[in-house]
Amino acid sequence: MTEKRTNLYRIVGFLCGLAVLLNVASAIVRPKDNDVYNLPQYVRTLENLNGEKEGTVDVLFAGDSEASDGFSPLQFFKEQGISSFNIGNPAQILPDTYALLVQALKKHDIQVMVLEASCLFLDNGLYSDDPWLAKAEEWFPIIHYHQAYRLLKPRTVSFGTVRKSDALKGFWLKTNIRAWEGDAHYMGDKDSPIHPFGPHAEENLEKLYKLCEEKGIELLLVSVPAPAYWDYPKHNTVQAWASSHGVPYIDLNEKNDELGMDWTQDTADAGNHLSFGGTIKVCAWLGTYLKENYDLTDHRGDAAYDSWKDALNETGLYGGAE
Repeated sequence: MTEKRTNLYRIVGFLCGLAVLLNVASAIVRPKDNDVYNLPQYVRTLENLNGEKEGTVDVLFAGDSEASDGFSPLQFFKEQGISSFNIGNPAQILPDTYALLVQALKKHDIQVMVLEASCLFLDNGLYSDDPWLAKAEEWFPIIHYHQAYRLLKPRTVSFGTVRKSDALKGFWLKTNIRAWEGDAHYMGDKDSPIHPFGPHAEENLEKLYKLCEEKGIELLLVSVPAPAYWDYPKHNTVQAWASSHGVPYIDLNEKNDELGMDWTQDTADAGNHLSFGGTIKVCAWLGTYLKENYDLTDHRGDAAYDSWKDALNETGLYGGAE
């Protein structure tokens, strides 16, 4: 009996010690204001964003890889003088976008938030669908943030298929080209039934919308051209939500002719993402739209925004700064 009791005490002691260690580790890695899904990606994006001089970001671009590959802050500054930052990342879900917006508002007066709509069709759940694992993630966040070790890895920059650099203000520049050879009328029938949002997407979109409304931020939904991925069922779902909330929605898949899209050159991976040439066309159109429809200051010539000019010269993109 004594031996059994001793073993029980050992087991209980071990479990208590483990719980303490898990709580300590959780306190270290858990973000201060909001839980996120991809902690390493969130931390590195926030570090880049925090590198911007306080009060100098007017516009945020957000979403998944369609956003990170599709919106170039340097081009918007070069052509319209718009100061912006791209917080989009591959497979980024709305809880992470929300958390990054909360952080951005601590240093910047964000006037417009442009959300690329493809992220609305991802699973936007923050925790596991398994109720027991979800509860464990809530009790011991280190389980949820098990990828935190990746923050210890060296920061590398690839100059092959993708180049990512702080100088690009969050934009992921894709240098490869792989043609898309599908139907030019890939969107299908305008009267197609809707394609439902991904799990937990609508509730998180509502949360983001309410924060924008509370902070006086104008929310704009955009779909960049993606012939292998986008269609009218998705378009109709986004349009219905946007119309019901009074939020403008621009689907650039409907403007391929106006944009001059050439699918032998303007996609990096056979229709899923834009090549750099495709991004240039999209940003030229969208920059003009932002300038004409929002009260955004032209910061070219303002010394407080020299980091955009320096970045243009550093990267050599768009012919450098004038």
